Amino acid sequence: MSAFVAGIKVAFDAEQAAKVLRLAKKKQLPKASKRLVETISGAPGGNRVLGDALASLKRTPIPGISESMVREMIGHTPPARIAKRVKGGVLFPGRGAIEKQLHRETFGALGKAPAVKNKKMLHAVIKGHELDEIAAKGRIGAAHFGHRNPDVIFREHNRLATLPKGHEDVVKFMQHYRAPREGATMFPKGMVYGQGPRLSRHARRRLSEVAEQRAVETAKLYAKAFGR
Repeated sequence: MSAFVAGIKVAFDAEQAAKVLRLAKKKQLPKASKRLVETISGAPGGNRVLGDALASLKRTPIPGISESMVREMIGHTPPARIAKRVKGGVLFPGRGAIEKQLHRETFGALGKAPAVKNKKMLHAVIKGHELDEIAAKGRIGAAHFGHRNPDVIFREHNRLATLPKGHEDVVKFMQHYRAPREGATMFPKGMVYGQGPRLSRHARRRLSEVAEQRAVETAKLYAKAFGR
């Protein structure tokens, strides 16, 4: 039975996982798309990829990044062109097993991840992240973390933190890949990615603002160091 708080379902249980996997299947492109995007990823449909980036840049200017650069870097990429033609966004399945994709994306630098028994729940957590990438409003500073918006990581945290007992291996697997980067840079001291309380919408919004500002400040330091 899923947990409820003030009438709102907060647990990411088998029922929720099944819903995520069904929706992901509807949005997933054919395996042939792996030639364009080797690692599982999601992109919103229409002009949102470019439009969100331009709106974000206008709202939060980043030294050394111009509108023309954003149009060139984002608007002309194969994923953006494909997503533009698909209403509602798309999910690129990547090449090979999802577990191996994550390992390959880090070039194996993080070593072998803990084994996971319930692959279905793990895939639901990962595909839920990509569905959030499709739905989230893109923020250009979040690209520093490799995501469209910092909030997708905080949403992912909520899924892991509310998994039913018996799925601790899923949490450890995701922590293996997230904690060295997102867990260390996006969460305040004292908070652990994938563990502890579920984050409220207000908390996620505030943490996303802090993460975005941190990325912008890093860009400013880079621009200053290289005289841009």
